[in-house]
Amino acid sequence: MECHRTTSFAEAEKWDLEFWQRRTPQERLSALVAIRREVEMVEAARRTASGHDG
Repeated sequence: MECHRTTSFAEAEKWDLEFWQRRTPQERLSALVAIRREVEMVEAARRTASGHDG
């Protein structure tokens, strides 16, 4: 994990872009897959909590 402290949204966006441009295509794809899996888990938990399993 890598962190960065900024003083503005513009600086944060610049750092974020530079961070992802330093990653390999494989690393970027792996991050996307991990995020998608987390989204699916959250959606499933919400369905379970609301009583809708489908």
